[in-house]
Amino acid sequence: MELSSIKDAFDRVAKKQKLSCSKTQEVIDQIFQEIEKALEKIQSARDSDSQLDYKNSLSDLRTILKDIAPLSQLEGTQKELNIALSKYAKILEKSFNPDISKAYRNSDFDAHIVNQIAMRFMWECTQDNY
Repeated sequence: MELSSIKDAFDRVAKKQKLSCSKTQEVIDQIFQEIEKALEKIQSARDSDSQLDYKNSLSDLRTILKDIAPLSQLEGTQKELNIALSKYAKILEKSFNPDISKAYRNSDFDAHIVNQIAMRFMWECTQDNY
């Protein structure tokens, strides 16, 4: 069994996962900064009591968020992570046989021991009822 290939595949998945996580955090931070900027504009507009400034700030925020396009930024790294995960699963399947029927083997049981186990179990069940 070649464990080095499994470890290499796992390391690739871990690397892609870290990359995906950092990219996601970067996009979240960028969105958070834009929302904070919009809140500052709205709070400054509150002092002047201008309804128009609220709407302008929100429409500006919407435009900026569309320009950031968080989903399109994350699609690439997520896709790479999914590809690495599927390759890792294939390597695991090749290395470890998932067919459990091959692990089954015929073995002879001592009938006397099996009967004793069954009798002891039945005896304990009847004792629990009383």
